[in-house]
Amino acid sequence: GGKVPVTSSFNLSVGAPDLDAEVDFEAGVQVAPEAGRYVVEDLMLETRLRSPELFGEAVLPVALSGAGVWQQDAPGTLGPIRLEVGPYKTAGQQIDKLVLTVDEGVVDVARSIARLAQVKLSGENIRWAGSALDSLDLQTGGEVNWGSGRVELASVRLQAKALRPTADMAPVALDARTPVSVDWKRQRLEAPDLGVTLDGKLAVAGGQGLLDPSLSGKLDYDWGAGRARLNDMRLLAESLDLGDGRVLARPEITTDVAGALSDQRWSLKPLNLRVGDLFRAQGNIDITAARGFGYQGRIDAPPFAPRPLFTALKIELPPTTASDTLRTLAVNTAFKGTAERVALDDLRVDLDGGRMQGSAAIAWDERMQVKTDLTVDRLNVDRYLPPTSGSAPEPKPATGTAPAGDPGPQPIPVALLRQFDLDTRLRVGALTLSRIAMQNAEIRAVLKDGRLVVDPLQAGLFGGQMTTTMQIDAAPEVPTVTIKPVFKGIQLAPLMQRFAGEAYLTGTGTLDLNAATRGADTGQWLRNLDGLLSVDLRDGRIERIDILNQLRRGYAQVRSLDPGPAPEGGTEFTELKGKVSMKGPIWRNEALSLTSPLLRMDGKGQIDVDRQQLDFDVLATLLGTGMIRGDRWLEDLIDKPIPIAIKGPWARPSVRPDVKALAEAKARERLEQEKQKIQEKLKDREDELREKAAEKIQEGLGKFLR
Repeated sequence: GGKVPVTSSFNLSVGAPDLDAEVDFEAGVQVAPEAGRYVVEDLMLETRLRSPELFGEAVLPVALSGAGVWQQDAPGTLGPIRLEVGPYKTAGQQIDKLVLTVDEGVVDVARSIARLAQVKLSGENIRWAGSALDSLDLQTGGEVNWGSGRVELASVRLQAKALRPTADMAPVALDARTPVSVDWKRQRLEAPDLGVTLDGKLAVAGGQGLLDPSLSGKLDYDWGAGRARLNDMRLLAESLDLGDGRVLARPEITTDVAGALSDQRWSLKPLNLRVGDLFRAQGNIDITAARGFGYQGRIDAPPFAPRPLFTALKIELPPTTASDTLRTLAVNTAFKGTAERVALDDLRVDLDGGRMQGSAAIAWDERMQVKTDLTVDRLNVDRYLPPTSGSAPEPKPATGTAPAGDPGPQPIPVALLRQFDLDTRLRVGALTLSRIAMQNAEIRAVLKDGRLVVDPLQAGLFGGQMTTTMQIDAAPEVPTVTIKPVFKGIQLAPLMQRFAGEAYLTGTGTLDLNAATRGADTGQWLRNLDGLLSVDLRDGRIERIDILNQLRRGYAQVRSLDPGPAPEGGTEFTELKGKVSMKGPIWRNEALSLTSPLLRMDGKGQIDVDRQQLDFDVLATLLGTGMIRGDRWLEDLIDKPIPIAIKGPWARPSVRPDVKALAEAKARERLEQEKQKIQEKLKDREDELREKAAEKIQEGLGKFLR
C-alpha cells in the first residue's frame, strides 16, 4: 500500500532499419493488490533515438510524462499525458517541437472502454519528407473500445499554418474538421462529414493553382480490402490560376470517388464540373495506374458560350467575318487515354447550329499522330475566317499583269508536314468555303512520314461534281506534287465569277486535269508545272471575243466603210473542246475547236498564266444558217475560212480578223462577179447572133423556094 519510486536506464537496439535508443525511465508507483488498485505518478521517460537511415547523424529526443490509475472493479483514470518530440534538425528534416497531450480520461477496464475528453497534438517548424509547416494543431476526443475494436471520435480538427505539401508549393493555411469512426475488426475508417479548407493559393512555383480551395464529403476507408470511397465529394475554390493571367472564377467539382488501392484504380461517377457561369459539364471517369497511367470515361458539356471562356483563358480569338460566330458550343464524347495518347469516340460537337459527329484520336509519344473520322451536317468556313477591310470584295478582272498588292508566292508548310502523321476522313453535307457552296463534300487524307495523300477530295459544286486525288511528298528536300481533279457537269459562269472576278467563259461541261510539279512555294509550283488539261464544254459563251461582229468590222474595212466601235459582245457555242498542255506558266492548246449554229472555229495558241496573256490563231468559218443568211456583211463570207488572231490580256483580248484574207475574198468575189457579167454579155451576144443567123437562113430559104 505504499509508494514505491522506480528508476531505470537501458539501451534498446532494433534492426531493419537500424535504430538505437537510449532510455531513461522513472516513476512513482503505488501498489495495492488486495484492493485491486495500481497508481503510476510522475512518470518520466526520456529517449534519444539514433538511426542513420531515418534521422541521419542527428539524435531525435522523445520525452513522455504522465500518470494513471488502474482499478480492478471500478473505472480508472489515464492522464494527463504529455509526449514531446524534438528539437531535431538535419539538412533536410527538422522538428522544433511536436507535443501530444492527453487530458485526464476515464478507463473502464471491465468494459474495455477508455473515454478521452481531449487529445491534442501541436507542433512548430516541422519539415519532413519534402513537406513543411510552421505550426500544427490537432484536437480531438472520444471513446476507445478495445474490446470491440472501435474508436469513436466525435470531432477531429486539424489546423496548420504555412503548410507546404511540396518544396515548390506556396504556403497555405489548413483547417480540417470531421467526426471519425474506426472499426479495427472490420478494418474500416469512416469520416462521415469531412470538411477541409485551405486559406491561400495551393500552387506550384509557377503560380498555377487553386485559390482558397475547400473539400467536403463522406470518407469510407476499408484498409483490409484496400478500398476507399469519398461520396458526395465537393471541391470548390475561389479561382483557378492557370498562369500568365489566365484565371477561372469559382471552379467546382462534385462527384462520388471510389478507389481500389491495391489495384490502383479510381472511379469518379457521376462527375460534375462547373466554372462559375462560364462552363459546366457532367460525366464520369475511371483512372488506373497499375500498369501505367490510363483513364476512360465520358463527358457531356451542354451548350455554353465559348467566347467568355476563351477570354478568361487569355485566348485571343482572331476576328471573324461573321460577328455571331462562336456563340454556342456543346460537346458530348466518350474518351480513353494514357499519358501518351487520347481517343474520343461517339463524339458529338454542336457549334453555332451545326453538328459534327464521329471519332478522333491523338498520340504524342515519339511522333505526333492524329486520326479523325468526322461527319458534319453543315459548315460555313467563311464565317470563321478573318474579315477583309470593309465588305469582302469580288476578285478583280485580270488586266494582263500581276494585280497590285499580290502577296506573291506562298510557302508550303513543309516543316509541318514532316512533324506529324495524319489519317483523317471528313464528310460535310453542306459546305461553304471561299464563297463556294458545296454539297456532300468528302475528303480522305493520309499523311505519313511527310507524304500526304488525298484520295478522294470530292464535292458537288457549281451545279456539277468535283473529284480530286492529290499527293504532296514533303519527305525529299524539294517537295513534289501530283494533282488529278475532274469536274463533271460544272457550270463555268459561277466558277469564273468566283475565281476570275468575271464570267469570261460560260457553259456546262467537263474539266479533267492531270498535273505534277515540285517546289517549296506556289511560285515554284507554277514554274515547274507539267500537266494536261482537257476541256469539253456545252452551250456556253465566250465573253468579249465577238467573232461575228469582228468579222463584220473587218469586212467593212476591206470595203473602205466605217467599221464602227469595237464590239462588246461575245461568241456563243454549242460545243467547245480543247486539250491544254501545261509547261510552267505557258499553257498551250494545239487542238481548240468551237462549234455553234452560226460558225465553226478551229485553232491553236497559248496562255501565259504568269502574265495573264492570250496568244491564239484560229480559223473561223461561217455557216449558211440562221441569221447569217441575209446579213449583207456576213453572207459573202459563208464557207470561207477566215484567219483570226486573238491576243492580249485575257480580260480584254484583241480580236483581229486577217484583213488581207478578207481582201482576197472580196477580190475573188469581184472577179467572180465580172466573170459572170462577161459570161452574161457573151451569152446575150451569142443569142443575138443566132437570131440574126436564123433570120438570114429563113430569108435565103424563102428566096430559094420561090
